[in-house]
Amino acid sequence: MLAASVEFCLYKFMVKAVALVLADLDTRFIRKRYAFTKILSL
Repeated sequence: MLAASVEFCLYKFMVKAVALVLADLDTRFIRKRYAFTKILSL
């Protein structure tokens, strides 16, 4: 039972880490695109 809960905690941590990385990439991409459109509109 303990092993299962540890596994579950690790799984939750992994999901959180992946979500954070994806969110970070997404915001960076949006910022890049925003900067790009800003440069084009100048």
